[in-house]
Amino acid sequence: MPFKTGISVSLVLLVLSCISDITCSAANKETELLEHLFTGYNTHARPVTNSSSPVVVDVSFFISSYEIAEETQELLTIGWFSLTWKNELLAWNVSEYPVSHIVVSPSMVWLPSVTVINSNDDRNCILKSISSVQIFSDGLMAWWPDAAMKTSCMITIKKYPFDEQKCTIHIIAWLRSEAEQQFISSEDHITITSDELNTEWEYLGSSIQVETNENGQLSSVKFDLKVKRRPFYQIVHTLIPIILLSYMNCFIFIIPINSGENTSFGVAIFLAFAVFIGPVKESLPVTSTETCILTVYLIVQFCVGGLETCLSNITLRLASRTTQVPLNSWWIKLVNISFLIKQQKRKVFPELSPSDTQIIIEKYTKENGKGDESKAQVIGTIALPSSDVDISEDISTFARPLRDVDLDWTAVASNLNLLFFMLFVLINTILLIIFLIITMS
Repeated sequence: MPFKTGISVSLVLLVLSCISDITCSAANKETELLEHLFTGYNTHARPVTNSSSPVVVDVSFFISSYEIAEETQELLTIGWFSLTWKNELLAWNVSEYPVSHIVVSPSMVWLPSVTVINSNDDRNCILKSISSVQIFSDGLMAWWPDAAMKTSCMITIKKYPFDEQKCTIHIIAWLRSEAEQQFISSEDHITITSDELNTEWEYLGSSIQVETNENGQLSSVKFDLKVKRRPFYQIVHTLIPIILLSYMNCFIFIIPINSGENTSFGVAIFLAFAVFIGPVKESLPVTSTETCILTVYLIVQFCVGGLETCLSNITLRLASRTTQVPLNSWWIKLVNISFLIKQQKRKVFPELSPSDTQIIIEKYTKENGKGDESKAQVIGTIALPSSDVDISEDISTFARPLRDVDLDWTAVASNLNLLFFMLFVLINTILLIIFLIITMS
């Protein structure tokens, strides 16, 4: 039994020794390969055997999260790039060095020139990545540098909060002409790697465009990201309160005139519009090239609210009047058209002056005799003459226009308030329809 145990221990030790030898042999081969490849290697030299050939760099972009800052007009992205190119100086024979690939620090090899030209933070953020570089036996290099970038993005605020934004990340081979380094892309769109929902922006699509700078003949790539704002938050917290306030402002003309609350109600709504203008203004970038339709709508409603308050005060002033006014003034005729038509049909005339009354009596007596002076006396009063006597032509000839009329100013003010209420409801509806058509088209 002890003999068998000794044999088993010997076999285990022999296997471990073989594995250790194989591991050391592989490690030695990789060490030998690294010494073979990097002895005399210069990281500044382009990795081509023919100096007239460009280094072709295949680039693609992966985004894990993105955000748009409207105030500063910036696109904030977190993700990484995929850069692959051929390094002819770092290839080896697998039969001589049985290693499929090696992983080295980016400081040990030549890296392509990659500059984020529209960065607002650090244009060389990609080259500062510490991600390792993978080298394959045929000289293929694969590098996945991570990047957190702030790039400029021109925000279009015209259709806020139903706006769409298109932001671009522009990388360029800085100080490397197209004859030295050339970008290509095997992908036609940006890859979104995260399944987490962006609560503010909806991803619509992306594109990758490879271009050449005409001035410096520099190869560049544009990554275009197109997103659409999710408007639910702005609709609930901004748009719906504004619409409700605009219609509530119309009810200033429904409040009873004698209540004394018209002015305070109008001023409260007026100040509410002023409060809503502030947050909308703060959430938008400071720009003079484009005007936000929502801001215009708010300012118009602000002005309409002020006009409604002024008109309400005018009607309150009318309701407090007790004096007579000339009926031939234009605004009296405007608000009492029905009254004038009714009086004209009834041929009811105000009291005439003594001279006018005497002229009518004398004319009637001369034409009809002196036997009916009582009927002539009736002509000089407000009452109508008898139906069998037609003197309307005489009265229209000699009677003067209406002079002074006592009006029920409270009723006039109430009628004006009803008219203004319907008018401003119509105006608010038209403004709302125009705003929705422009912003949602």
